[in-house]
Amino acid sequence: SPLVDIKAGLEHFVEGNYVLTQFKLKPVLSKELEANLQTSEEILRHLLVKLSS
Repeated sequence: SPLVDIKAGLEHFVEGNYVLTQFKLKPVLSKELEANLQTSEEILRHLLVKLSS
């Protein structure tokens, strides 16, 4: 199934924020952004998606 349980591993959190944004970024910077998102303690889940041009 393509559906994913987004609550997995987050049972002890009672609230959070959902942010959706779209921007243009050079590929080399997207790798840096991904690394920063993964190491940030404030960001619990993230998903970067490349849109087709």
